Amino acid sequence: MKALSLRQPWATLIVSGRKSIEIRTWRPRKLKLPQWILIHASMKADTDMLEAFGMLENLPKGALVGEAFMTDVVQYNTKNRWLEEMDKHLNMPEWYEKGLYGFVFADQTEYARPIPSKGRLNFFDVDMAAL
Repeated sequence: MKALSLRQPWATLIVSGRKSIEIRTWRPRKLKLPQWILIHASMKADTDMLEAFGMLENLPKGALVGEAFMTDVVQYNTKNRWLEEMDKHLNMPEWYEKGLYGFVFADQTEYARPIPSKGRLNFFDVDMAAL
């Protein structure tokens, strides 16, 4: 199964359903959509955003924390669209750059117990049977 690694609190915000679009500077290559994607919380956290969202620093790290159904990839070519969808991607207005991509997720599920796992850059394969 494909997985995507995110820093905390972004990983938890995705699997909890509070965030439905993940912003990246790159478009996924050779990724067939729609499909289920595992959400991995990396070892590093975005401490400024933990504070901004009032989330605890003891969120799971280095683990698969849930999964979500990736339905689409959108591109942000105007700041107006960026601003209109802030409630979905939760990024700051000043972070807008023309050409950013948004990975659109639905039907997010948070695991009751995170599954320890190493992350990687980009989308990567996880053999769930081996965990």
